[in-house]
Amino acid sequence: MTRSESGISEIIGTILAILLVIALAVIIASLFLGWAVPLQKTAYLATGATPVTITNASAVRLFLSQGDTVSLAPATTSGLPVKFSLTNGSATYDFVPLPGTAPNGWQPGSSLVLFRNASGSWVADSMESVTDNTGFSNGTWTASIVDVTSNVLIAQHTVYLTGGGAGPSPYPVFTGFTVEAWVKWNQNPAPTADNQKWATLVVDGNTDNNRRYQLQHTSTNSNFEFALVTKAMGGGIGKWIWSTTSPVSGTWYYVTGVYNQTPGTMALYVNGVQQSGTNVDSSGLRASPGLFQVGGPAGIIFNGNPGQRIFTGNIRGLQTYDRAMGAEEIASRFAAGLPDS
Repeated sequence: MTRSESGISEIIGTILAILLVIALAVIIASLFLGWAVPLQKTAYLATGATPVTITNASAVRLFLSQGDTVSLAPATTSGLPVKFSLTNGSATYDFVPLPGTAPNGWQPGSSLVLFRNASGSWVADSMESVTDNTGFSNGTWTASIVDVTSNVLIAQHTVYLTGGGAGPSPYPVFTGFTVEAWVKWNQNPAPTADNQKWATLVVDGNTDNNRRYQLQHTSTNSNFEFALVTKAMGGGIGKWIWSTTSPVSGTWYYVTGVYNQTPGTMALYVNGVQQSGTNVDSSGLRASPGLFQVGGPAGIIFNGNPGQRIFTGNIRGLQTYDRAMGAEEIASRFAAGLPDS
């Protein structure tokens, strides 16, 4: 090798060494940059939107069937922040939560209401919080939910609003619904203390006077129970039905409660088989204050007391539907088996 060739080789080697150092520096910088900037998680929501009439004017009810707990921007509560809007052509309304709305975030199984009055466009967590509702113009509106952190559209629904209604009503009317859950006890269901009675699968409302329905156990936890209150019944206990099936520990049960306003009936199913049923007044269900609680090892708040109705076990596939399921569909859903956790 000549001296000139040796010099060229040294130059090439130096260049390659410099490039290698640069590449390593880029890799290291990227790693450190990746550690310094955390990945952003986008909220997951499974929601529905339905038009409602409050004080003779339109509003939109949003129901969170499952997903993440989220906060209502610009408020700072539990969960990733989201914002809400309604759009119809050039008309767009952005909604701000009323003070005190959803203090623990918007949780699965609970509802929000989008409404408008002379002061602005608002999000409320109960019908009773809606004041001086002026409604929206007739037409097809798009309800959008955006994850503020990631600036990502995570849910969108089309609702047709009619502006006015038949007249003010103290309670919104629900025509049919179904609630289902898979449940398993991890210990003997028999209560050893008063706060373990009526160990709850699902409870909507925090007292007997303002719930819409409950899917739970009897006071001795020896049977499943489906209970509800309608407008005609007023407050109080309302009506309830029990299963003939008694839960035992370590066994999964598929429990379904169905309310059908048109014939005025309610029915309870366990593992796809109807256990009991009864006629009820068909005037529609009394509204709850927007509380939807699910039992667990810490219990729930009931009649103002925390740690009530403690349930030690597992719950999967908790869902509510704005329709009354038939016996064949319920049996088919049971036959499909236990959903993934």
